[in-house]
Amino acid sequence: MRGCQVPTGVTVLSLSAVALLLGACLRPVTTSTPGIAHPDHADEIVLQLRTEGGFAPAVFLRTAAPDFTLYGDGTLIEARTEATGGPKLFRGKLTEAQIQELLSYVVGESRFFDSRERYNNPNVADAQTAII
Repeated sequence: MRGCQVPTGVTVLSLSAVALLLGACLRPVTTSTPGIAHPDHADEIVLQLRTEGGFAPAVFLRTAAPDFTLYGDGTLIEARTEATGGPKLFRGKLTEAQIQELLSYVVGESRFFDSRERYNNPNVADAQTAII
């Protein structure tokens, strides 16, 4: 799996950040559906975005969950931070057509595989890092 780290202070296109995650986790699998091959089981991650680092209270570090995880069966889990500092999890389901649209965006339009491994900002020491 390719791990790219992008300081969250740098605007990278919020949708492409999610899309970039998909591209990071692509691996060949056998599928009967035309399009970009991807893991297709409920326990396999297709795409994940998580934010780490920065100055944060200890409670945040203990309760942090990935911002976004897409599983092979289309299950989508999104974590939003509540005022208490803990995550609130939301679950949804993408169709294969929606997964293909997202993968096409990641691989084609956003050119994930042309991206650099790191986008450092030496002027912000306490910025969080997005891991794709």
